[in-house]
Amino acid sequence: MKVLVFGGGAVGLGLASCLAEAGVTPDIVTRKEGADAIAEGGLTRTGLLGQAVFRNVRAGVSPDDFSANGPYDYVLVCTKSSATGEAGKALSAVPGLLGPATCVVLCQNGWGNRERVSRWVDPDRVYNARVITGFSRPAPNTSHITVHVAPISMGHLERPMDGELVPLAEALTTGGLSCTPSDDVGKDLWAKMLFNGSLNSLGAIFGVPYGKLSHHPEGLRLMRSVVNEIFAVMAAAGYRTWWETPEEYFAVLTGDLLPTAASHVSSTLQDLKAGKKTEIDALTGEVVRLGEKHGVPVPVNQTVLDIIGFMEKDCA
Repeated sequence: MKVLVFGGGAVGLGLASCLAEAGVTPDIVTRKEGADAIAEGGLTRTGLLGQAVFRNVRAGVSPDDFSANGPYDYVLVCTKSSATGEAGKALSAVPGLLGPATCVVLCQNGWGNRERVSRWVDPDRVYNARVITGFSRPAPNTSHITVHVAPISMGHLERPMDGELVPLAEALTTGGLSCTPSDDVGKDLWAKMLFNGSLNSLGAIFGVPYGKLSHHPEGLRLMRSVVNEIFAVMAAAGYRTWWETPEEYFAVLTGDLLPTAASHVSSTLQDLKAGKKTEIDALTGEVVRLGEKHGVPVPVNQTVLDIIGFMEKDCA
């Protein structure tokens, strides 16, 4: 099995480490500091799955560095959602890197990434993954895994699959992170959109861990409003998730999900503090875009988007 991991951040390195643990040697496209660190000291994994160093992993700064290794069976796109289009363009520009059977799996936050990469890659070969695992990158060649909330869900948004993701899922599972191919991955992605929409952006705005958002009635009202608007957008756009009503989801959010993630610090807040571009456009921004497209008012999500947009520019 030949796998290319495009994006050497915390998620990309974490997934690459699981593949290496399973005996699959991945190639990684990452920034120069990451490629140099991997070449010198190997790929390191710490945290939940124990500490390990994988020295047979190859890293480069461009897909061109691996042009002779194609076609790949799988390409895992692990960039920020804001770089999805650039990733698709870069992958398509290297002859022989992608074959007719290559599965391009988007391991990213948000909604709309499939459309962005499909400008450059055959949409029939584009898959999505829902990942709710805690990763951080304490060093350019290190992924620290803190929690694995649920199995990684992988699937195609437009058609049933025919077993094409089974070898990849089995390798990731063998490597330590359970993974399941699913024809319901769209429901999983919208479940994560609800989770991120109600916690990620608000946690960034108030500068608090997720748990504190429920300590005051104002926080609960804001979360409930965000959830209500997302459900209205989903209904208008024809999307579904695992809960039929916003009330049903909100009960699960506050009763089960929020206590588990109480100490988690928003990735959007971490990006803002680091002066990085956030993923707000693929999260709340997609809710606003779909609301406009289908004539659904989303005033709270629009306000959240505007506030994060201001903070992003102010912190740059």
